Amino acid sequence: MRTQKSVILSVFCCTGILLGLARTYFEFDISTNLIISVTILTYLIFKHVSTIYLLALLLCYNIGVARAMPFVSDINLMKDLLGQEVLLTGTIVDDLSYHESGQREFHIDHIKMHEPTKTDVNGRLRIRSYSATNMYRGDKIAAEGKVYRALGNRHGSIQYASLQKIESGRSLLEKFRLNFFASTHSVIPDPQSSLGLGFLVGVGNMLSDELDQNLRTVGLTHIVAVSGYNLTILVVLTRRLMANSSKIAATAVAVGLISVFLLLTGGAPSIVRASIVSFLSLTAWYYGRNINALVLLLMSAAISAYINPYYLWKDIGWYLSFTAFFGVLVLAPLIAKRLYKGEPKLVGQLLIETCCAQILTFPIIAYIFGDVSIISILANLLVLPLVPLAMSVTFLAGVANMIVPSIAGLIAMPARFVLNYIVQVTNALSTVPGALVKLNISLSQLVICYGLIIFLCMLLYIKSKNRDKISYNEHKS
Repeated sequence: MRTQKSVILSVFCCTGILLGLARTYFEFDISTNLIISVTILTYLIFKHVSTIYLLALLLCYNIGVARAMPFVSDINLMKDLLGQEVLLTGTIVDDLSYHESGQREFHIDHIKMHEPTKTDVNGRLRIRSYSATNMYRGDKIAAEGKVYRALGNRHGSIQYASLQKIESGRSLLEKFRLNFFASTHSVIPDPQSSLGLGFLVGVGNMLSDELDQNLRTVGLTHIVAVSGYNLTILVVLTRRLMANSSKIAATAVAVGLISVFLLLTGGAPSIVRASIVSFLSLTAWYYGRNINALVLLLMSAAISAYINPYYLWKDIGWYLSFTAFFGVLVLAPLIAKRLYKGEPKLVGQLLIETCCAQILTFPIIAYIFGDVSIISILANLLVLPLVPLAMSVTFLAGVANMIVPSIAGLIAMPARFVLNYIVQVTNALSTVPGALVKLNISLSQLVICYGLIIFLCMLLYIKSKNRDKISYNEHKS
């Protein structure tokens, strides 16, 4: 009973925070009075809902609103500056890449505006410039140029910016990271080395244009993004390898792994989400508890959105990440329970989880990008099982070349073989006629799609409960 009450309280708190954050930015008509009316109606329908839950919803709703207000003010400030010349300073937060115009592209945060107004700004700004030489992630720079509108979780973009490095921010970790990249590239040929680094730390901007397009065509772009899937794999493997060790040691190693991954990848939205999910799962495992999948996703959504409201407001990757995990953690077990009497085998489980993740992300991809890959399920089935192995052998090859370069070529042979297989499969499937098809859906169709998916989940859940009840009665009799 105490566990049930804590679950309900968590759901109400997380829902309140998300509603408060969403209402402040999207400005839909959901006032505090409406929240009160809904909570009272909920109390009348479900008599067992305690008043403390309703108060928790209202309190967390207002916490969400309070958290969102300064971020909304910063967004409005940048909107007023669109088209104007600005002078600002900030810190580079990602690896520099080349734009098709020939400019170097990166993002900055910790923004301090100097002209035409002096103020601090929360959020990120995209910078494109021809003068971004000898600049790396962590460096503090000054940028001058005209602000333009930008898509996604960015305030705007400055193109053809005039740049000046103010302070070098390369830490020991960043130096090791760059040395590891160079070491990996020298022992594994491209594009395999860039693909391996994409698996490890999400450095997808090193891929060739041809391979990048092929990955998009077959629906495998997510494996070289800063993927929460990769982090989840590492945490699960750590727990399995240390199953015979103490819980304290296994948890400490897993938490350390999460922290290092956050540092190496620059705190991308999917990694923040995956880190929260992994940490909550580890906590429950440490205390011998199980967390309901819906509660786990809702809690991680509320925590990550509270840390950075831009995830909820503007980050498509954040939504794709959560919908994919909903498919894996909620829909897939329901379908597996319907198809199998016991636990499905590895191949069957992988097939079901892959299909469910693709189903859940399909509407968003069609709505935002206007095209979908019809062979993504096949491509994922052929590639995803090898991702943990590819990550491990790529890491070993890069480290070996840094420590014992004389035998690094031999140690790198498995990495070359596995990564070459993935490249060949990607290139072959991308030549399938009609692999990428155009498909645009409207917002109303998007809502209908997810409404049908939720209805399917509810139907499968009810049937599952009824079957469990019948089995229990037969066993009892």
